[in-house]
Amino acid sequence: MARPDAVKLARRLFGRETSSGFDVFSNAGLTYADVLGKEGIAEYRRLATEHWARVPAIGPGQEDPERYGRRFRLSSIMMALARMDGDVDAQAEVLKKDLSQAYDFLKIAEVYRDAGRSDIALEWAEKGLAAFPGRTDPRLREFVAEEYHRRERHPEAMALVWAAFSERPSLEEYRDLKRHADRAAAWDSWRARAWQLLRGGVQSRGQGAGRMPWEARGDRSTLIEILLWEGRSVRAAHARKRNFMRLLDRAKWG
Repeated sequence: MARPDAVKLARRLFGRETSSGFDVFSNAGLTYADVLGKEGIAEYRRLATEHWARVPAIGPGQEDPERYGRRFRLSSIMMALARMDGDVDAQAEVLKKDLSQAYDFLKIAEVYRDAGRSDIALEWAEKGLAAFPGRTDPRLREFVAEEYHRRERHPEAMALVWAAFSERPSLEEYRDLKRHADRAAAWDSWRARAWQLLRGGVQSRGQGAGRMPWEARGDRSTLIEILLWEGRSVRAAHARKRNFMRLLDRAKWG
């Protein structure tokens, strides 16, 4: 109703969005788009583009102290403008400026996937796995595995899922292994491999595998959880008894 000057309002809102605490003015450009009009939005875009050009790109393993501060706010503004334009490539370009974590590659892949460009989506997800070959973000692995399944590349999908399971054997990872193995019609062989690891590999894996100290020394809780999940209650009861006796003996002798 007040009909403020669109350019002046754009400058005020941009300043508030990029500097105020608690993100009170987050998405101000979109929130007040009807008041800003074409002229105001153009000024908002000019300011955002000008400031965004001064933000340095960061690659895998690098850090920016402003990642969750000014960089984050400017990135959000640029993404909002790109979405307003319906420009998928512009959205990806914004995200490409921060590739410091494995999940950043996944965000780019998801943008392309949602736009129906699955090949380039997979390409970016694979780049993420290559940039973070160690214990990468599980969501990135899951994305690539799903894409491999969709392309009938089941062995490659299973290799990724097995890597996740072998790094941290648990009921959750076991369920994921079965879900993917069922898609590859190969659960029997993968289950046998999983149980070989679960039975014989716990002690040798040690704390470097991310397990707790008592698990590294042979605790069978994960085996029991999986047996119960599979409905093998009798075997789980026997395993529980053996586990209890093992822990009792350990407590007795220190």
